[in-house]
Formats: sequence, C-alpha cells, structure tokens
Amino acid sequence: MAVLATTLASALRSADGHFRAGRPMLARHAYEELLEKAQARTDRSIEVVCRAMLARVAVQMHDLDAAEAHLDGAERLVDPGHAEGQRRVRTARVHWEVAAMPDATGSVRDFLAWAETEREPEALLEGARLMASAVEGIERAQWLERAIEVALEHRLDEADLLDAWFQLAATRDTLDDLEGALEAYRSALALAVQPRGTVMAGWGVGSLLLRLEDWPQAREQLEETVRLAEEADDCEDLLCFALAELATVTAEAGDVVEARHLLVRSLEVARAQDLATLWPAKWEELLEQADGLDL
Repeated sequence: MAVLATTLASALRSADGHFRAGRPMLARHAYEELLEKAQARTDRSIEVVCRAMLARVAVQMHDLDAAEAHLDGAERLVDPGHAEGQRRVRTARVHWEVAAMPDATGSVRDFLAWAETEREPEALLEGARLMASAVEGIERAQWLERAIEVALEHRLDEADLLDAWFQLAATRDTLDDLEGALEAYRSALALAVQPRGTVMAGWGVGSLLLRLEDWPQAREQLEETVRLAEEADDCEDLLCFALAELATVTAEAGDVVEARHLLVRSLEVARAQDLATLWPAKWEELLEQADGLDL
C-alpha cells in the first residue's frame, strides 16, 4: 500500500507542476488520470484533491458548471480531518466564487480568516492574491506584497512567488512607479530557476530599463534574454517581444540596420506564433514599430 501511495503522490506532484506552470490542458489530463487511479484504489484523500484541482482548472478555462460539479463531489467526500483536502477544496471554492459572483470580496476575506486561524500558508498566499485581483491601485500592490511576504516566509513554490512578483511589477507600472516595477522584476529574476520564468523576468527588467532610458543596461539585459529564450523550448512568444525591444535599443544606439534585422526576426517569430490572433494589440505594436523603421 505504501508503494501505491507513493506512486499516487508522485503523479499528484506532476499534475500540480503542470497546473502551477500554467498548462491547464496538461493539468486537466493528469488530474483526470490520477482521479481514475484514486477511485480504483479507493484512495478518497487523493480523489478529493483531484476533484478540487479539476475545479480550479475548470475555473481557469471559464467552465463554471464543470467546476461546480467537481467541487460538489469534493465537498461531499472531504474528510474534516484531512488538512490538505480541506485546503484544496476551500481554495477551489473561493476561486469559483470569485469567478461566478459580481463581488466575492466577502468570501475572500472569510477564506483569509480561515487560513490565518488554521495557519495554512498556501491558502494565505492564494487569499492575498485573490484580494489583489479584486481591488486596484495601491491596495492591490499592498495585497501582492502581503502574498510575497507569506511566500518568502514559508518558502512556498517558486512559480507561486514568481507570479506574485510579476503581478506586483505590473501593478506598480500602472501606478507610474517604474523604479518599483523594475525592482519587482529584478526580484523575480533573482528568484527564477525555470527557463520561462527567467526569460519572462529578464524581459521585464530589460523593458523597464528601456523605458527608463538606461540604454546600456537595457541592451545588455535584452541580449541576454534573447539568448536564453532562443535556448529554451517554450519561450517563442517572449523571444518575439525581447527581440522587438532589443531592436528599439539598437536603433537608439544608431545601428538602424541591425535594428531592422532584429525586428524582422521578431515579426517572423510572431507570425509563427500567430500573434495577430492570440494578442492583436501586441501584433499592432510590432507593425507600428516596423513602420517606424521603414520595414
């Protein structure tokens, strides 16, 4: 039985890895497979976790009916004494309420209070991030800072902490705090281990340095980011953006020929990724940049 439990736990870690990396289709498939195995072995604790996580995936994919069905099953089966099952089910429920209700801040506050009482750091992190998504401006930044504080204190998963840093950078950017946004991206870059996280953080640092007109550091950072993106397996979209911004820095340095070459490469990658469909506004920005360089 211990071997079976270990096998299921390993499969759960793999499924969770897909979920945290932002791969919902792979995560759904992995949780569905694991759910079947858990049911065959009458492992109710793993079944509850899988149902809760399938609800989270369904919320991400905007299928609230499927999410509620998974949640109903998880809530019916969860053992009050199973801490992980309780945390996952409660977290999935509050995510569903945020997606389904016009104003779920009361539910999120109740969830945070429960997480504080039960000393559940992962739930505290989720609650702080959810509160951040429900508010704006300085209050949003404060909740994200709280999420980061929890994640650092309890050494939570890198992907969760990175996401909070990225959100904080974007929030500070909207508040016109470019130095603060740069600091957040640099913190993410120092933390990142996986290639995509490193490339995303590096692009953020380079982009902010560009906007702050620190041309030498921007060029150095963007060149490094392009190199890493080219070596990685899943960073083509980020490669496109980093190439475009490196083209801007290069043109500012007076090398228009090289800037055009970089932007042509960016457009080629964008077309291969069908950026015009996936992110029309970003595609239009690239086309405007191309016009500016007479391409």
